[in-house]
Amino acid sequence: MRVLGLALIGVLSWMVLVNAWGDPRMTTVGLAIVVWCAGSWATTRLLVRPTVLVDDHGISVVNPFTSHRVAWAEVLSVTLGNGPVRVHQRQGPAIPLWASIELAPIRGEHPHADRVALALSTRLDEARHRHRSTKPRPS
Repeated sequence: MRVLGLALIGVLSWMVLVNAWGDPRMTTVGLAIVVWCAGSWATTRLLVRPTVLVDDHGISVVNPFTSHRVAWAEVLSVTLGNGPVRVHQRQGPAIPLWASIELAPIRGEHPHADRVALALSTRLDEARHRHRSTKPRPS
């Protein structure tokens, strides 16, 4: 999504410069590129449905451009910050959960993201408890 945002800024800047030089054909081309970028963003956001699947073995994350499978043993934490819920792994970058993003948050609150973060944190605690209870105790 950052790439599309940068592309839009670049194309809009290009359109301003071209329009200042007075070539209306180039402005039309720039406008077509902006419309295409906006349409691409809307398509990925609305048609490619992000998903989070949770089972006893871990978390499966399906984002529009990537998919991840993280075992509970590899999950360090689940955080809710500014933006989507993130799953922090032992190795590798944090994975944003696009499925937790809301299009219209109410008064700065994110009830859906809060519920997702709480549910994942609860499942993580349960998985850690199960893992500890299944380890053989030293005698």
